[in-house]
Amino acid sequence: MALTPEDWRGLKTQHDSVLTMLGNELALSARTLKDSAATESARADIAMRHVNDYLDRALVQETAQFFPVPPFLALALRPGQGWSVSAAGLAQALERAQGIRAQLDSASRRTGPGLKPAPGPAPAPPVDTAKQKVSR
Repeated sequence: MALTPEDWRGLKTQHDSVLTMLGNELALSARTLKDSAATESARADIAMRHVNDYLDRALVQETAQFFPVPPFLALALRPGQGWSVSAAGLAQALERAQGIRAQLDSASRRTGPGLKPAPGPAPAPPVDTAKQKVSR
């Protein structure tokens, strides 16, 4: 099955749209990186800060909508990129999680015990008027 020129235009439009939306969520663009840093290493550091800021807004503060990385972009970014677990990063994540938990716990104590049952007996069940006999 061959794609028509219109199909290709649609795919390109979707591709460009996804990249634009992701760039907007990250507050990041090629121009921003070029204007902000001279070396590739410095640009990578800036991009990392933008990604971390976005993840904080999306997952912790819940002020930004979570936008998953599209599969085509994930496949392009993965090759040749190693990964590791940073002890300092884990310690920072634990510290932040404990702070969030403490805020949530203190907020739940301030709101009181929640709903309380209404005073008095339970309401009487409704009367089924269809079963009542009509006297004439």
